Amino acid sequence: MNTIHISHWDLDGFGCQMVIGNYLYDTYKNFYHNKINCGYSKIYLKLQELDDILSTTNVDVVYITDLLFETNDFNKLIMIINHYIDVDFVFIDHHEYHDERLEGLQSLKVARCLVLHNEKMSATKICLKYVTKKLSYNALESTHTFVDRIDAYDIHLIDTHHYKMGFVYNSLFWEYGLYKFNQKYFFNHELEQNDRNVYKKIVKNKNDYYKDKEKKAHIMKSKNKEIVIGYVDDFISFFSQEYADYSIHIIITNHQKLSFRVMMHYDDEQCKSIKHTIMQEVEPFCDSNGGHLRAYGANLKEGVDTMSLVETIVETIGDLIDTY
Repeated sequence: MNTIHISHWDLDGFGCQMVIGNYLYDTYKNFYHNKINCGYSKIYLKLQELDDILSTTNVDVVYITDLLFETNDFNKLIMIINHYIDVDFVFIDHHEYHDERLEGLQSLKVARCLVLHNEKMSATKICLKYVTKKLSYNALESTHTFVDRIDAYDIHLIDTHHYKMGFVYNSLFWEYGLYKFNQKYFFNHELEQNDRNVYKKIVKNKNDYYKDKEKKAHIMKSKNKEIVIGYVDDFISFFSQEYADYSIHIIITNHQKLSFRVMMHYDDEQCKSIKHTIMQEVEPFCDSNGGHLRAYGANLKEGVDTMSLVETIVETIGDLIDTY
């Protein structure tokens, strides 16, 4: 069994490859699981790389997981699917698709490709359901637990124990890097004492970082504890935890690229309403956007005035909160 697996370069993307890889390891005596990871902006380049590999290598299955496609990505993948008729394709994702993206997803469904899409769980969780239910794989209990932790963190189930553990794994993922994390947790999913010590050091450095941000007035808080805004480039995942008393967290960051993120702690209906309205109002500022119900964001166009962006978001949120 020869497979190629393209996935997102984050904890959820790793989780997808971990689940599929464990299934292949336990099911096939001889197999090859070629893992490729990337960010959303590199999807098209990785699809070109996939095309090159398929033109010279016999491949049985191509898995694509946890990647938010644009229209040109869908068109490229459909072209590849139509060209390599002896290869099976599986597309698994949980991001929200609207307008042209939704049309692309629908086009992929009618192509010769298995599409599994569910916005209510992480891509890792979808992968586990795929191999256990459709492929009758008996995954270990430790794998189920690991997946629950990744799932809770990725879709922001902040009031659960699994979220707290998933948060630790996510911090270690970015501390260790994809390749070291892959070596440590691909088959053995338990934390070691050294990992716990590393996490303690991360937390200490985070505390120092946020104290400095507070002193420099890079953190702004509403008096009613509804909204907190931070200009942060490091320890970004800690922001919502650091200010857990607030309902809406807004981050402006220039980490890799100028962008903003919004995280909300409301019920589904209110989250949907707020998210839809915010994204409409900030569209002129944005280059691309995506995410989930409670955690989403966008890359910003060059030259954007971030203060104008923040004022737009705050005014929009203020008006929406007053209606509830």
